[in-house]
Amino acid sequence: MKRDAVIGHTFAVALATAAVSAAFCAAPAHADELGKVALAPLPEVMAQGTLFPKKAATTAKPDPQKSKVALRDSDHEGSGGGDPAEEGHVTFRDNPNAYIVNKGFTLRNVMPNHPSGFPADSYQYLFNPTYGFGSGEIGLSYVQAEGRGHNLPSENFFGISAQQRLIKEGHGFMPTVSLGAQANVGPDDHNTLNGWLVASKRVLGHESKKKGGSSFPGLWLTGGYRYGSYDTHDLRVIGRLVREGEGPSEEVKAGRPFGGINLALNKHLFASAEVQQRMAFERNNPYCVKGTLIVTHGFGFEGGIRNVGFISHGFIGFVYGNVGGLRH
Repeated sequence: MKRDAVIGHTFAVALATAAVSAAFCAAPAHADELGKVALAPLPEVMAQGTLFPKKAATTAKPDPQKSKVALRDSDHEGSGGGDPAEEGHVTFRDNPNAYIVNKGFTLRNVMPNHPSGFPADSYQYLFNPTYGFGSGEIGLSYVQAEGRGHNLPSENFFGISAQQRLIKEGHGFMPTVSLGAQANVGPDDHNTLNGWLVASKRVLGHESKKKGGSSFPGLWLTGGYRYGSYDTHDLRVIGRLVREGEGPSEEVKAGRPFGGINLALNKHLFASAEVQQRMAFERNNPYCVKGTLIVTHGFGFEGGIRNVGFISHGFIGFVYGNVGGLRH
C-alpha cells in the first residue's frame, strides 16, 4: 500500500509539472507584456528626461497702463504708416495744420508761407522743401505773389518756416497742438513775419503703424490763430492799400483766426476746405476748397476754387510727395 501511495504521489507531481510546461509552451509571453506586468508606470515627468519636474512657465499678464500707452502712441505718426500729413494728406493750400512731417525730407507744402500786406490775386508756391525731425519741422519757400490789378506786378518772396509740436494727439478730445513761425523777404524791403498756434484732431477713422494702415474714410478738423506783420517801403503796395480802403501804412500788425477740414476717401482721393478772417485791406475772407488725386508715392494732382482776399478763381497743380518714399 505504501508503495502504491509513493508511486501515485510521484505520478501526480510529474503530471503537474508537465501541465505547467505545456501552458508556457502554448502561450509564450511577449517582452512588452511582461514589462507591463512587471513594471509599474513611472510618473510622466520621466518622459521629459528628468526626475525633478519643472514648474510650467507662467504667462505674464498685460500691463493695462503699458497697453494704453502703446495704443495711444499708435494713433499718430509712425514712419511705417500713420502719419496724418502723409497718408491723409492733411494739408491746406494757404494755412498750416498741427501735424508734423515724419523724419525725412518732403516737397509737400505743409507750411504755406505767403507774404503779409501784399495785395495779391493769387499766390503760387513754386518751391517748398521741408525737413521733419521728429517733433518738429523746418522748411524753405519760394513764392510768387500775383499783384492785385495792373498797377502792381507779380513779385517773388523768399522765406523760411518752422513748427514745433507741443502736444501729441491722444484719445478723447486731446488734439495735436503745434506752434509755428515764418518770415519772408521781398522786393523794396517788403519783409513779413508770421506766427501761429494751431490744433488738429482726427474725428473719423484711426491711424496704424502698419504700412498703409490708415483707415478710410478719415476726417480731420483744424483750428488756429495766426499773427501777421509786415514792413514795406514799396510805394506801389502802399498806394494799392490806400485804394483798397486801408490807410497808408508802412507797418501793420494783426491777428486772425482760421480753420478747416480734411477728408480722406481712400488712399487716392482727398478733399479739403479752409477759411480765415480777412485783413483790413482785403475785401473777402480768404478761402479754398480743393480736391486731390494721388497717383503714386504721394505724387499726384490737385484742383479747386480759391480766394486770397479779393477775387475767386479756379486752380490746378501738382502734388509733391515724400522724396524718401520713392526708394520703396
